[in-house]
Amino acid sequence: MQKRDKRKRHMRRQRRTANSDTWDGKARFWPMLDGGGAFPTDMNLWMCAEDTGTAVWSHFHRLERRGSQSSPKPLMLQNCSDDLREILVASLPDAPGSGDLSESVGWFVNAVARTLVYDGRLAYEIRGGWDRSVSPARLIETALRYIPTGSLGRLASTIFQIIPPRVEGIASGGRIVRLDRSRVVEFRPPRQWRRHLAKLRTSLPIVTRLQHEWMLGLNEDRSGEDPREVRRAYDVQIARVTAPFGWTGRRLFRDYISEFHFALRELRWQRFCIELRDAILTTLCDAFQRIGKLRNESPQLVWNHLPTLEQVDDAERMLRDGTPFNKVLEPFK
Repeated sequence: MQKRDKRKRHMRRQRRTANSDTWDGKARFWPMLDGGGAFPTDMNLWMCAEDTGTAVWSHFHRLERRGSQSSPKPLMLQNCSDDLREILVASLPDAPGSGDLSESVGWFVNAVARTLVYDGRLAYEIRGGWDRSVSPARLIETALRYIPTGSLGRLASTIFQIIPPRVEGIASGGRIVRLDRSRVVEFRPPRQWRRHLAKLRTSLPIVTRLQHEWMLGLNEDRSGEDPREVRRAYDVQIARVTAPFGWTGRRLFRDYISEFHFALRELRWQRFCIELRDAILTTLCDAFQRIGKLRNESPQLVWNHLPTLEQVDDAERMLRDGTPFNKVLEPFK
């Protein structure tokens, strides 16, 4: 049955591709210039971003890890036809191709979460593939197309893209492209985390650079200096910089804090990941609704069976009441 369903999805996808003769969209894409891009050059920032994406992705597979293979899927699409559901799932960048909503969205949220940590925002243009052999033309494909970081601009209600001068193959008069506001989807962290993330992106590279410079000077005369204490001082500074998020640094500073404060920090980390996940899903729901309007539908993305803020609140109360740490953290395993 599963193989037959996959074959049907593949055939429908082929028919849509064969009939789609026009893709719309105005945003331009270009390779990163001078080796630049959204990926962080700082190792600690990179690890924090990767751990955020992995933690959020794991929310969608929590029931599987607990052996609940027959449990309900964490994501559902309501008020959505089968055709539109396939279109929405296929529109996600880097989707695994299985057609499974929860799996595809999980990987997408993973990638967006990483980028929001090391860059602060991520924008896509909704592009539509239309079958113009019928009247009126019918939307049969969509894709979320990445808009290069930093190229979006706004003036009142107008949104536009600024194309750098070094990008080749674009006429001199086409360096500013006005975009359709209804087709631009921008992912941002929850407002309460933006200032902390901005400080993280500024502070972590400084700590890493100073530590690197100290390590390169190990052969210098540093009489009376204990390398272990200096290394500990840098690790503690990383712990302080990442304290608002509760990131544990891949156990980098595990030996420097008590069991109680380690559990408290882990709960803070869970709170951050849950709030970031829900912000991404809310924006994605909005994108799906915009696509649905192009087909006169009103899809609604609904998520259940994922870790919640209420569970974090309950766990914090349990921790204050002296509950064993393994019981406190059980809901998030």
